[in-house]
Amino acid sequence: MKKIILFGATGFVGSEILQQAIHRGFHVKTLVRNPAKLKMMHSLLETVLGDVSSLEQVERVLEEDALVVSALSANTIDERITYIENIIKAMNNKGLSRLIVLGGAGILQISETQKLYEGEHFPLELLRFTLGHLGVLAHLKKSGMDYTLVCPPQILPNPATHNYAVHENYAPKGWTINCGDLVHFIMEEVKNNKYIKSQVSISN
Repeated sequence: MKKIILFGATGFVGSEILQQAIHRGFHVKTLVRNPAKLKMMHSLLETVLGDVSSLEQVERVLEEDALVVSALSANTIDERITYIENIIKAMNNKGLSRLIVLGGAGILQISETQKLYEGEHFPLELLRFTLGHLGVLAHLKKSGMDYTLVCPPQILPNPATHNYAVHENYAPKGWTINCGDLVHFIMEEVKNNKYIKSQVSISN
């Protein structure tokens, strides 16, 4: 079974990805600024001290034939773009191509000509995050990576129900997703590689 390189393992979604990956028997390697924030210890977990803002440190944590999952959050657009640039560059340098990234539903289509964030009712407070996700998508599209950009709506701190809808390119029908279900989808994508070079919405 391939090793997963996980960025953002101490965050809300990232910590759930870590738990579900370990539960499924994956070896997981993380790059974290503060290992004390990790919510678990396990023989299948390897932790490396470092920061994704450093290309050298990102490259150091990667391994041959590994799959990369990024659940990173960011405070600014520039920060988010730096993270994805470093991950893509480091993966290219290591000859890796499979990348799953957590984004946001605002970048998805609501029609053939309009994205969700362009609609008149889209919350203005979410705009800067959405612009960051658009930048990430642009970098993924030109990278040549076998990427999947997972674009959830509001994430609720609830366990998995295994009852959710998935749509390619278009915004979700529902406006919430349980964190457990979101991560279940991500882990299924780790296994099945169904949505390559695609942005995907998921909702309960």
